[in-house]
Amino acid sequence: MDTMEYVFPEKWFNVECFRQGRIPLWNPYIACGTPHLAALQPGVFYPFFWIWNLTGLTDWFFVVALLHEAFAAVGFYLWLRSLKVSSLTASFGAVGFAGSAVIVFYWGYPTHLASVSWVPWIFWASQRLGEKPTFPRWTLLSVFWAFQVLAGYPFFTFYAALLLGVWVWVQKGRDWKIL
Repeated sequence: MDTMEYVFPEKWFNVECFRQGRIPLWNPYIACGTPHLAALQPGVFYPFFWIWNLTGLTDWFFVVALLHEAFAAVGFYLWLRSLKVSSLTASFGAVGFAGSAVIVFYWGYPTHLASVSWVPWIFWASQRLGEKPTFPRWTLLSVFWAFQVLAGYPFFTFYAALLLGVWVWVQKGRDWKIL
């Protein structure tokens, strides 16, 4: 996998820079030097990756992956419950989403996993916003989008926006207040 050849060295560079009191702007170890802070996958400012920056990478690499997997399951459960799905069905749906082959495959790609784990939270916040638009609900949705962007894999942000647009369009006939 790319984990040992690409992802692990990028995250390790983050850890070493922060330990030395530097911001990882430029990585001189990849391709004779590449922009690191402006790259897609280092996820320098993603708060859940700061655990690595404080503790070291080897201890937390898979713990952070399992944390995001559980986080995705909880978000999916809450979204299904907000759609008035029964607890049992929502539980099965959450386990099915979090335990799917795609999500498990992304254990080795922390930026992908972090980004996809925010999708159900975005849908849940959008559902809540559609029920009653308030400033705190707008703020919550904005924070979830920001975390997904900061996670470092913008393709899932695009897919989430696309699917959310389709979902809102389908829900339009169900008395949404923001439309």
